[in-house]
Amino acid sequence: MSVVAEAESKKTEKKKPSLPLNWVVFTLWRLAEAEQGTIFEQSCQLITPSGRVSFDQPLEFGHDPKEFQRNTTQVSGFPMDEEGEYSLKLFIGEKGKERQEIATYPVTVKLEIAPVEAEPDR
Repeated sequence: MSVVAEAESKKTEKKKPSLPLNWVVFTLWRLAEAEQGTIFEQSCQLITPSGRVSFDQPLEFGHDPKEFQRNTTQVSGFPMDEEGEYSLKLFIGEKGKERQEIATYPVTVKLEIAPVEAEPDR
């Protein structure tokens, strides 16, 4: 993903920039017969290149006795305050118990700072 930001330098930004992007994390779980009726919690986290958790969106599921559980997590915006590799991580566990990380997806962000052109004198 490449983004061009209009700023004189990275240090001139007063608030953390965010890409105006709506996106969705989709998970599909197949529960074993013994797991049906168990309440689970999944958590989707976006970790910045410096290790900061940008967002953590937990979601409880398992109330429905179906074999397959489909979950969607809607996210508004994508942080653009750091350049490098972000990690989208997925965790799961039984409700009230420790969740285990089961998947990681890398997202590489390269920031290109475009010079701001001065307006001509009139």
